[in-house]
Amino acid sequence: MQLLFRLLLVSWIVSFLSGCGGGNPTTPSFLSFGPAVLYRFTESAGNSTVQDTAPAPNSTVSDDASVFDYAGNPATLVSLPAFGNGPAQLPSFPNGLLYFYRPYLEAPHSADYNLTGAATLITWVRAVPCGAGFVSGLLDKYDPSNNTGCALWLRQTGGANPQAIPEVQLGTSTFTATAGFPADISSPIAPSLSSGTWYMLAVVIGGGNLSFYLNGQPAGSFPIPPGANPVNTQSVFIGKSRIHSSFCEFAMSGMVLFKQALAPGAIGAIHSLGPGGL
Repeated sequence: MQLLFRLLLVSWIVSFLSGCGGGNPTTPSFLSFGPAVLYRFTESAGNSTVQDTAPAPNSTVSDDASVFDYAGNPATLVSLPAFGNGPAQLPSFPNGLLYFYRPYLEAPHSADYNLTGAATLITWVRAVPCGAGFVSGLLDKYDPSNNTGCALWLRQTGGANPQAIPEVQLGTSTFTATAGFPADISSPIAPSLSSGTWYMLAVVIGGGNLSFYLNGQPAGSFPIPPGANPVNTQSVFIGKSRIHSSFCEFAMSGMVLFKQALAPGAIGAIHSLGPGGL
């Protein structure tokens, strides 16, 4: 199995390097899986929009996300160590990240976000230690009025070494990963994000199950109850929750959505690209 995985990974690397005219090492090989939505978070301070860079045909529209302050007013990105009206980026980070501290992103509804079949969502994340019960709303397309759509967040444990536990709302059902990762962003934030450990979270829907992966390793798989409806026309929040009122600051380095259930080997290959590889 290890030999097969290595051969597959080498073939992906060779194929995308040859397609880049001799090789930009930061070009992600996962594009061969056909993402429907892809945010790299490489926009500089002052931008009012974060671009969806997923190519056609798997991406049917450009799902660009607008920047808003905590009160829902149009805003622009800022640059750490400063804070302002929008999520904060870090110029020194190799590829791209955003730090969320209540300002958020919002993308309009589109078919790219409708999970009518299999799907995989992947992002690199870190969280501030906020205490038991605090929630970091990563992505929210949920409608509480009729229990449709989906949402993804991190719920924190308490204690001296708090963990961030991934959870998903899909229709009327909540799914909780069997493992988490340390909530360990410290102050000052900018050097902590540059030097600390990042964690890759993947959520896979397929074959009637919802499965979590952390750093390429399985972290729980659960059957999806019949009748769960992940489809609605709500806009997409990144960094804000429609379900939870508590909030804990966090950072994301890239986010990608595929309209297929990626195999464990593919998730491991994407993890091998490292943070900033999305």
